[in-house]
Amino acid sequence: MKRPNARVTIDQSRTEVDVLTRGTLVEVRDYDATGSNGSSRHPCTDESGRPCVRYFVSHAGRQDTEKAIASDLERFAEDLAQHAGVQTSFEPTEDADGLHVLTINNVEYFFNADGGGYDGWGR
Repeated sequence: MKRPNARVTIDQSRTEVDVLTRGTLVEVRDYDATGSNGSSRHPCTDESGRPCVRYFVSHAGRQDTEKAIASDLERFAEDLAQHAGVQTSFEPTEDADGLHVLTINNVEYFFNADGGGYDGWGR
């Protein structure tokens, strides 16, 4: 039997995502979730303009990137990619003393996870 990296279980309209392999990050977009009209804690609009609830799950568990700075940086990266065609990525840190990394056109910009602001850049 094949060994999966993640398992998605749908039971009675409830979806559960389990990541079984370290180093795997799963993006979940729930179009049926209550609150997908924008009232959710994690509202998102996909590339087609459809509202959904979006969150990430890793081997360590669900990562909602609840801190405002992480959510704002994530939205900023998505907007740059979607609306300006700029190559971007965002990697939040779980460590309160760590740095969030926003990469724009292969340049990394570092932001303090505690909301302390911009910390510098590098390549």
